[in-house]
Amino acid sequence: MEVEILKNNFFLLFYAVAFALALTKLPKYYDSILKYFPILIAYTLCTEFLGMFVLNYDDINLVFKKGFLNHTKIIYNIYDIIFFTYFYYLYWNSISNQQIKKLIKYGAVLFLISMLINILIKDPFIYDMWYAYTFGVFLLIVAICYYLYAIRKDSFTLKFSNLLFWISIGTLVFHMGYLPIMIIQSNSTGLSMENARLLRYTHLSLIVIMYVCYIIGFLVMKRMPSMKSKA
Repeated sequence: MEVEILKNNFFLLFYAVAFALALTKLPKYYDSILKYFPILIAYTLCTEFLGMFVLNYDDINLVFKKGFLNHTKIIYNIYDIIFFTYFYYLYWNSISNQQIKKLIKYGAVLFLISMLINILIKDPFIYDMWYAYTFGVFLLIVAICYYLYAIRKDSFTLKFSNLLFWISIGTLVFHMGYLPIMIIQSNSTGLSMENARLLRYTHLSLIVIMYVCYIIGFLVMKRMPSMKSKA
C-alpha cells in the first residue's frame, strides 16, 4: 500500500527538490523580497504530506462527521489563505505602479473578506472555498501579469536569471489551468471515473510544470537585489 501511495504522490519529489535548491541558493536572495519563499515551499510540502496521510490512513482524521472520513478540505482551505496572502505581499513589494499596488492591497483585503463570507456559507472542513479561491486567483493573475508586463523591456538574459520571473511563470500557468478544475470539482457531484482521473492527471501535470519552473529559476538565478538597497 505504501508503494502505491508514493506512486500517487510522486509530485512531492519536485517539492523536495525545489526546497533543497531554495536552501542551497539562499545566499543569493536571503535579504531580497523572496527571503520567505523557502518557508512557503516547506509549508506546501508539509501540507501535501498531511493531506496524503489523512487521505490514506483512517487513524488520522480531521473531520468528525459521519461519512467524511479521510476528508482533507480544511487543510487546503487554510493553505489557500496563506498562499495567496504571501503572493499578494510579494507582488505588492515587487511592483512600483501605485495604482496596481492599491489594487493588490485592497484586493487582498477583499479576498480575506470573501474567504470569511465563504466560511459562513459553507463548512470549510467539508467544502472547498471556491468562491473566495476564484476571486483570489483572478487577483493573483492580474498581479503576475502586470509584473511580467513591467519587466517586458528587460533583456532576455536578465529575465532568464531572475528567480521571480520563473516563479511568476510557474504560478501563472498553474492557477490558470487549475481554476477550471477547482470549479468543476466543487460543483460536480457525479463525475465519472474517467473524467475524475483526467482532472487529477491534469492537476498533477500543472503542479509538475509549476515546480519545474521554480527549479529552473533556482538553477539559473543570479544574486537578487537586497530590499535594503531598494529602500
